[in-house]
Amino acid sequence: SELDMLTNWLNGECYGWKITEYALDDDGLDWVEVNMLDSCWGYLDQDEALNDMKDALNYFTKNQCEEA
Repeated sequence: SELDMLTNWLNGECYGWKITEYALDDDGLDWVEVNMLDSCWGYLDQDEALNDMKDALNYFTKNQCEEA
């Protein structure tokens, strides 16, 4: 079982997430990436990756609201 998990991970059969901040460009017509807030890769379970991503999103949105 552990060898199968390692093989999957080495073959890129894993999950990850990235939280990116976007802003309008100078002409105001297109969105451009301005900052990567957080990311994490190497999950073997999709549900675990999604749950961790949701926790990170909650952290960033909560902090953003408190700063305003």
